[in-house]
Amino acid sequence: MPHLFVVNAAGSSQRRLLSELLQTFTAKGYETGRRVEADAEMSWHDLFAVQRTRTLFMVASVTVIESAENLGPFPEALERFLEPEDAETILVAVYGGDCKKYFSKGLLPRLSLREAVEPPRWGEARRRWIESIASEEKVRLGREAGVLLGEWFEDPEELRSEIKKLGIASGGEQVSGDLVRALSVDEGRKALLDFLDGFCRKDRRAVLDALGTLRRRDEVLAAVTAFYNRVRGAMYLSLMKGTLHEEVVRALGLRPYQRKLAEEAASRYTPETLKHVVAETAALSCREKWGRGAGWNDLELIVLGAMK
Repeated sequence: MPHLFVVNAAGSSQRRLLSELLQTFTAKGYETGRRVEADAEMSWHDLFAVQRTRTLFMVASVTVIESAENLGPFPEALERFLEPEDAETILVAVYGGDCKKYFSKGLLPRLSLREAVEPPRWGEARRRWIESIASEEKVRLGREAGVLLGEWFEDPEELRSEIKKLGIASGGEQVSGDLVRALSVDEGRKALLDFLDGFCRKDRRAVLDALGTLRRRDEVLAAVTAFYNRVRGAMYLSLMKGTLHEEVVRALGLRPYQRKLAEEAASRYTPETLKHVVAETAALSCREKWGRGAGWNDLELIVLGAMK
């Protein structure tokens, strides 16, 4: 009779966890090529019946059950047949999430569960989580590099892949913020970030160069929306002081890098200027959506007018 492993994750995380688990079993000498696609016509009883037909000459094996949700709740009558983790027969049931509702509370401690960890979204906890991924991949991340990656990548597997790439590109040296900027975004996104950061720093040359690239590549509305979101944060931070300052950061969900640049903009522009820019940018967004805007020319007038 088998032992039951459960992989509980979605998307690329699910595939990584399953791949790692199968590699572990292969190293232990298990045959891991068997896969079953569960459907409404299949049951847990069917799967266990197959296990009973094993002969003395069959090798230790792993059977992967894809879409295990289709099997429904695990039958109480079969619980007594489950063996410990060192069983010669292993069933790996793959779920897209919320697998625990399919098993009784008493059974869960007897299963082997592999599930994706929900990453922290903010602050030091997110930075430490990113550093832990880098450590697993044996990549040395500089502090700024970790902050930027945390800002730019949401999907954990995409982030892990990016860290691997940067580790190779760094040649074993510490990954810097400059290397992340150079390799982790395409030309269009890099230009957008340069535009937003350049405005916050009141760097006219950086802003003009970035706008020149954006004009050739992107629709103006995307740049208008990103600019509005960045300047809105700076405006509120320029108006709110003391404890209200921290409340603004929490309310807007500003991540460390976004906060840093918003605070820099708040220090370089007056609250009145930032309020004017926010109002004009919101109006430009409306005009563009109505097909009545002047596009990049309007945006450049707002930006350069504030920077003069």
